[in-house]
Amino acid sequence: MDNDDNSIPPLLELTELQRHIISGMHSDLTELLASWRFNDPANKELLMLQHAAMSGQRDQLRKLLSYDDEVKQMAADKAAETLNLNSEQET
Repeated sequence: MDNDDNSIPPLLELTELQRHIISGMHSDLTELLASWRFNDPANKELLMLQHAAMSGQRDQLRKLLSYDDEVKQMAADKAAETLNLNSEQET
């Protein structure tokens, strides 16, 4: 997660119901993608494009579910960096 202005973005704070719905969508997409076969040469190119688009959707759902954890980690890393800088300046 990149943040140009060096500030910590706000958390999404998804509810349990929202997390459940997004997790279900992620699982459904993962199962669907795993079931696809590209046996028909006439449709292979179209199916590959659809598979790529749906894979991107799945990846975005995964990012959405892990967003708050990433932001919290970013804040912890920034706090640790600040502490390190302050302790270096004191010595």
